[in-house]
Amino acid sequence: SGAINNDVIAAVSGAAVTLACVMLLYDEDGLRLRWGLILGGLLGMALLSKFNLIAIALTVETAVTWVAFRKRQWRAWWRVNWTIFGVTVLVAGWWFVRNQLLYGEPTGVQRLTELWGVRDPRESFWLAIFELSYAWTSLWGRFGYGQIPLPEPIYTALRWLVGVGWLGLLLPFLRRDWQTIRDKGPALFLLLLNCLLFFGVLFNYLLVSPAGPMGRFFFPALPSLALLTFFGWAEWLVLAGGWLRARRSL
Repeated sequence: SGAINNDVIAAVSGAAVTLACVMLLYDEDGLRLRWGLILGGLLGMALLSKFNLIAIALTVETAVTWVAFRKRQWRAWWRVNWTIFGVTVLVAGWWFVRNQLLYGEPTGVQRLTELWGVRDPRESFWLAIFELSYAWTSLWGRFGYGQIPLPEPIYTALRWLVGVGWLGLLLPFLRRDWQTIRDKGPALFLLLLNCLLFFGVLFNYLLVSPAGPMGRFFFPALPSLALLTFFGWAEWLVLAGGWLRARRSL
């Protein structure tokens, strides 16, 4: 955030779209036209911030389809989807037309590869795996242009924080806490999907670009990562609380 860039805006846009999707899941009225307007507007603004946020369209569609399935609102599903598409085009379509006129293709990716170079994905898979460690550290903080890392114990502590938190996501299943799974499962699944999508975006960029190993490409899913980690740790605390109560009763 210490420099002018589009990654902070991409992070805010990703958070806004994710929040709207989760709110849709718990709307008692289900799919209404306003959700098409909201999601289309937010998705359009997300695409204006960074093209790789096109991936979050799958998060949007998953939320819309889940609600349509649960509420049996398939006619509304068509209406909302067309509204999302139309509003997204109205908000962001001009940018892709501009790129087509200026660069000869709508995304601007070709111009980007001319600046940074390009990799052959068939040859760069293991290099991308090796660079994941750098991507992880740059997600949390590397100063300068990545040359100055934080002390290694900080990165190690963050690995444990996130790893143990995500293991906690399994606890409701192990406890057979069907109420928690039923109430919170759809939102947790949506957050997990968002994390997987943007990990895919990051890894794909590692495969095709020398500029790929940057954790900032994961920023749109950072709120999802944080919430899943927090929920997992909360489940560990619930388990610890139950164990302590059982010990006292003895």
